[in-house]
This record gives sequence, structure tokens and C-alpha cells, in this order.
Amino acid sequence: MDTPSVDADEHLRTTVTVQKFLIGGLALGAAVMGVVVTVMHFVVLDGKAMAPDLPRFGGVSILTLIVGVVVCSTTVASFIMADTVRRQTLARLGTAPPAATSLEDRRTLLAGWQGSGIVQAGLCEGPTILALVSFLITGDAVLLGVAGAMLALLLSRFPSEDSTRRWLDAAEEELGRTRTGA
Repeated sequence: MDTPSVDADEHLRTTVTVQKFLIGGLALGAAVMGVVVTVMHFVVLDGKAMAPDLPRFGGVSILTLIVGVVVCSTTVASFIMADTVRRQTLARLGTAPPAATSLEDRRTLLAGWQGSGIVQAGLCEGPTILALVSFLITGDAVLLGVAGAMLALLLSRFPSEDSTRRWLDAAEEELGRTRTGA
């Protein structure tokens, strides 16, 4: 067994494990917040909105509309950011002299992958919490659904070693094409 390959595999496993903890922590925090807000609404507030007199447009609270805009824009931004970070990482590596070992390139690519995943997860977690707090304020049940959908999107970012390895292999191929000018 060749040592660089073992080091690369171990680094990948460690990076994926760390990413699982980070994304899991963000998801768990949002889920706990969801439980707390739901209990507060139905038990403490007896199912009543904290601010029932907010302006409404077409029967929908202004706060619910704002949450909709935030959710849509951050969801789109999360996909754009992922692609942007990947392209920037590849561009930076593509213009730099090739690393002494492919392990160094892999580590840099994995750092870009990890940063991108953290940004994506954060762009899902924030609107999840915003939707929950807005539900508490408005009592609009649709916001619980929005929070649930954003939590599901956050959980969809949960990595596996196989998916990360596929991403890394594709990124290394693209890096090779960038360096050769193909």
C-alpha cells in the first residue's frame, strides 16, 4: 500500500467526518429551535400569534412574504456559492505551479469543498431559524412548512465519503484539464 494514497484517504475521511459534525450541529440546532418555537406557540401562547395585527397582502402577512423572499434568495445563493467556491479553488490551483504531490492538491480541493459546504449549510440554517421565529410572531403555519423544507435542504448537504470522493475525482480531472490547457 502506498503511503500517499493512505494519507489521502485518511485526510478525506477526516474532512468528511468534520463536515458531518458541522452540518449535523447546524441541523440539530435548527431542529431544536423548531421544537422550542412550536411548543412556545402552542403551549405558552395558546396557539395565538405574538403580533396578529401585522400588515397583510392578499391575506398573507408581510413577515411571511419577507421570509419567502429570504428563503428563495438564500437557496439560490447557496447553489451559486457552491459553484463559485469550486471554480475559485480550481482557478487558484490551476494558475499555481503544480503541487509537489497530488496529496497537496487534494487537500486544497477538499478545503474548498468543505468551505463551500459550510457556506451552503449556513445559507440554509439562517432562513430556517428566520421562518421559525416568524411563525412564532405571525402564527402563519405555512412558515413551519418553510422551516421544515429548509431543514430538509440543510440535511441534503450531509456528506458521505462516496459523494465527496466523486466530487474530488471530478475536481481533480477538471484541474488536470485546466493545467494542460485542454
